[in-house]
Amino acid sequence: MPTKNLLDRCKEELMWIATPEGVLRSLRSDLASKDAVEVNRLYKTYFDKPIHNGLREFIESSVREKDDGLKALVMTHANIHSDVSKCLDGFLQFQSERLSTFKSEKQLTRQIQNFWRNPTTQLLVIQCSAEVDADHMLLLKTTIENHHEEYVQSTASKSKRLVKHVCIIVHIERQKQR
Repeated sequence: MPTKNLLDRCKEELMWIATPEGVLRSLRSDLASKDAVEVNRLYKTYFDKPIHNGLREFIESSVREKDDGLKALVMTHANIHSDVSKCLDGFLQFQSERLSTFKSEKQLTRQIQNFWRNPTTQLLVIQCSAEVDADHMLLLKTTIENHHEEYVQSTASKSKRLVKHVCIIVHIERQKQR
């Protein structure tokens, strides 16, 4: 019985990283002809996840589960020029940035510091292009983590600390057919 639970947990976790195309193709797979109930259950599990109802619903549902702040990495095929403010307007006070707009590490650091120091901003969203920004994503992650630590240490009382959330959106271009 424990092996079955482990297998189910593994399937559940894999559903978070599967692609919609892969899940749709599973309906026509060999497994679907052998175990249609299982394939349909996985299909339903996948498309019932909050990630399929837009960025706002994903962040809302994730924020409800995290008392200490959400740290999320979202991968999408949406265009990097998508306006996330339209999705998040009226939800939380947020700061939205594009990694490619920073001309120096100092600029990036300053904007991340502004987020952690702002007493009303609750969500930092940084959009990155997998192709253009790949070389700078580790720097981004490290800078966010370092300033998060400073924020936690500077606000000694957890009850007085504003819960802050970070979402990095990585835009991935679909492979072009040749």
